[in-house]
Amino acid sequence: MKRLHVSTGRWIAVATAALLLLPAAVGATPPGDDVLEVLADAEMALELRELSEAVWPDWDISETPLAVTVDSDRCYLLHHPDPPSSFSKLDERLPHSTTVYSGPLGSDDVEPASGTVRDEPTAFAHVDQVSREAVPAVFVGAFRAHELDHCPELGETIDLMISYPSDARNLALVDVECDLLRRALAAPADSLEKRVIEFVSVRSVRRLGMGRQFVSYERQREFLDGLPAYIGERCREIGAAYLRGEAGERLRDELGTPGGLEHCYPEKVDLDWYRGERFMWSGACVCLILDRYHPEWREEVAERCVDPFEVLFDLTRRKTIRTKGLLERYGLEERLVDRAEFIDRTKSAPEKLFESVAGTEKPLLIFNVRMLASVSVSYDPENVETVDAHRTVHKRVLKIEYSGGTRIELVGRPVAAVVGEDEFDFSQLLLEAPEGGLTVTVEGEPLELTGGIHQLDRPFEIEGAGVRVVAQSGAIMVGDGKTTVVLHR
Repeated sequence: MKRLHVSTGRWIAVATAALLLLPAAVGATPPGDDVLEVLADAEMALELRELSEAVWPDWDISETPLAVTVDSDRCYLLHHPDPPSSFSKLDERLPHSTTVYSGPLGSDDVEPASGTVRDEPTAFAHVDQVSREAVPAVFVGAFRAHELDHCPELGETIDLMISYPSDARNLALVDVECDLLRRALAAPADSLEKRVIEFVSVRSVRRLGMGRQFVSYERQREFLDGLPAYIGERCREIGAAYLRGEAGERLRDELGTPGGLEHCYPEKVDLDWYRGERFMWSGACVCLILDRYHPEWREEVAERCVDPFEVLFDLTRRKTIRTKGLLERYGLEERLVDRAEFIDRTKSAPEKLFESVAGTEKPLLIFNVRMLASVSVSYDPENVETVDAHRTVHKRVLKIEYSGGTRIELVGRPVAAVVGEDEFDFSQLLLEAPEGGLTVTVEGEPLELTGGIHQLDRPFEIEGAGVRVVAQSGAIMVGDGKTTVVLHR
């Protein structure tokens, strides 16, 4: 047997974070004149309170802190009430006397994904975006921070992009939806409702074939990505009317051109576009359609904290139509063949292997370990296939020890691993269930694995062919051809 590689994943993460924090001790890095000009434009954009109230009800952008990121390791904070200790005040002040703080983007206090700096909702915009379109870029970042602050439940992590259904039918129906969205955007007033109903009907049929968690994922993505994209487009359309004086002239040159959403639907798409990138475009287009179909929609979204499509669905649910004839007219059968060939061309060999393990038609055994911190990981590096930053397949052996005495040993069978920020930050492990079944004992007493949920607040063990687990507490859920084990601390 080959020697296994052993590593402490959490130690790597801590060491990396420590290294990222080192530059802060040296002091603030003075920005160049070009960056200072961009920060000055961002400062002016943050003062456009009237424009923010025009694009969204009861929203004051001037209350939002802003982080302008530069490269991958530095950012500048404007209007932040409590900058991290790793940030330093710059000697330079912006034209309207705004104090700027400079610090590392890799600081634990700076979290672009959740839109916070020291847990304070903060707008994020890259310096290149602000230099091209100062007002739309700042407004997009600021509105996303406003969303997360106003509707925090919609910011809770639903990270299903890597397991998003990428079968030919789902992708072909997405293509039909996109065609219908574009037709609705261009529809004259007398045919707008017909186009809207067609779009809602097709999307409803497609989502019936998805799991509830994937519908929630799509709704969250259109809320967090599509709504801000819509705000940016509204800035391009009406922003000029709110720009005055010398500052206004400068910002007007960087306002951008209305119709920017036309470029959000690329001629060539890949699987990542279907899984995540398209929701910015589709969500924003739903908003633009609602502007015409139901102008009061923004107040409803703000009050109810729902994605815009939910408002559109509520308005049309009693008007939806059977889609068989509609899908025939839009060439669904031809699209199915085309998307099947597209999937075969697009997916890499490691991704196909991952899906053959994680999506097998045979019974699956799934370990949810996102609540645990791994202490050591043993595996055979020569038998690991890497799909991307968040997916790997351990083809022969994977052994993990966690704090508190929990451990998992999987030997002799491929394991599809879903990981987080580093290669040992596992969240899920998926494999084909052992043919001989599983034996579960709770403090030495056997447990019969019937269908349903078994909540275990005492130590238990799981054994099967090539599977051994020792756990302190958790839950076992049996049903739909899957046995899911959620391990607790």
